[in-house]
Amino acid sequence: MNNYVIHIKNMVCPRCIKAVETTMLNNDIGYTDVRLGEVELNKPLTSQEENILSENLLSQGFELLADKKGQLIEKIKNTIIQIVHYQDDPHKIGHLRQQLPKLLGHSYS
Repeated sequence: MNNYVIHIKNMVCPRCIKAVETTMLNNDIGYTDVRLGEVELNKPLTSQEENILSENLLSQGFELLADKKGQLIEKIKNTIIQIVHYQDDPHKIGHLRQQLPKLLGHSYS
């Protein structure tokens, strides 16, 4: 089974995840997982589904991201949020230069 991922801007906390899950359910869009900045879908969105979802997300302060640069920026922000707010070892927080490349699959520069 293929998973299709959409990227969503401005998701910063567990409440954002719940809000996006509710939006997905209210629009009958099947998904397998919702994480900060990403939703794994069961199937690709139709144009109509994408437009409706985009409008509903915008009304809540979120935004669908289509361009790769915007997706990478949002992924960096969400990874830093995860590290800073949900890290159980505070000594690791100061080592973003080492953590980000591993977590993102991109060089730090």
